[in-house]
Amino acid sequence: MAVTKKIECPSCGASSVFKLNEREYKCNYCQTTFVVKEPVSPKQPLVEVWTTAKANESKHKNSYNALILALVFFILIGISGVMFFLVKPQRKYIIHGGVELSAKRQKPSIQDAFIAVTKTSESIIVISKLQTNTLDSARISASVYNPSTKKIVIEKDLFYDNWQALTFGDVPNFNYLNGLIYCISKDSGLIAFDPLSLKQKVGSNFLPLKFKELESGISSISKEYNEPVYRLKNNLGVEYFYNVQTDKLYNYDAYWNQKAATIEQTKVFFTEHEHPFLVLATKNCDTLKPEFKIGIDDTSYIDKLNRPQNRVYGIKKAKLVSNKVYCAPKFLSRFQNGIVLAFKDDLSKKTEVKVAYINSNGKTDWETTELSEFFKSADGTANCFTFKNEDKLYVSIQSYPKKFFCLDPASGKVLWKLDLIALSNGND
Repeated sequence: MAVTKKIECPSCGASSVFKLNEREYKCNYCQTTFVVKEPVSPKQPLVEVWTTAKANESKHKNSYNALILALVFFILIGISGVMFFLVKPQRKYIIHGGVELSAKRQKPSIQDAFIAVTKTSESIIVISKLQTNTLDSARISASVYNPSTKKIVIEKDLFYDNWQALTFGDVPNFNYLNGLIYCISKDSGLIAFDPLSLKQKVGSNFLPLKFKELESGISSISKEYNEPVYRLKNNLGVEYFYNVQTDKLYNYDAYWNQKAATIEQTKVFFTEHEHPFLVLATKNCDTLKPEFKIGIDDTSYIDKLNRPQNRVYGIKKAKLVSNKVYCAPKFLSRFQNGIVLAFKDDLSKKTEVKVAYINSNGKTDWETTELSEFFKSADGTANCFTFKNEDKLYVSIQSYPKKFFCLDPASGKVLWKLDLIALSNGND
């Protein structure tokens, strides 16, 4: 039941009043107009009720938002995980057989590669350098590949040290000579590794102990181009030449004045002319060098080769075999007094490079274009090295990326071929 309150005139106290509007009243006796104030309800309980409701509502809302954020977070984590496995960078560096490397190290860089052949095996030796991102240390390693299967046979770190010089280009220089992997650097002198086990076979003190002339130590060493010879200087400033194959040390004069027997032979040669041609000639051949060129300047002189003025070349007699030899023909090997060479017989850019065998009579026994892609670069036929072992011819093309192949010189059959870029892409 509602509680009523009696309204009285504040002037005369009479209770006979009448209402003018919502809050104003007028006394019937004294005609005084007055305002009645409405009782004010307590606010605190209302505030408390509002605050509690809002708090509960806010709590539920925050819980809902937290749940959504957690759900979104886990969804993002899941997506990130899937993307990580789908697009994870392939760090399978071929030089280390797929071993995951630390992010502190850069990707391996190939320093050198060559063919190593022993009595029991043939291999591709790849030398690589790994250095830290801070360039404060480097690692030089070797990987041995089977060229037929393109699989790693063995790999090993050869050098690992905090050599500042090693990280900035003073990388040891490697060569395959006389059945060993030789290495020279100003830190190691001349050392050698076995190509099958990669174990060190020759130490840096080998030469000073072996030769009295070098007992003062070695101050510098370098490899003679295309020869199994190291040119070195002792700490007294005297220069010497060390032949790896003969295991002999020569002084400067003795090395350049070596006498070799000359043998009269009839062979196919190509000339040193800008546009070379083939001749079948009888001449005195130096046994120290794989003689294969005749210094004639023009094909118009081919019919005059028997004249006395041409005897300066050691020529006894000669006849033209072919004047269609182009693309800087590269002598690959002697075989039964004939030659195996890479050349073009047409100046057209679209013409493929041929590898052919010209026999001792000047006739082409075989030719193949199977290796044309290996000679595509401008210096492909000029910048390569070859050697024969038993009945196989091995060719190393030094233009980047390096390429190698092995063939039978009698039939021209390609036994195997390998492009180093295939290994660099991890296709091993």
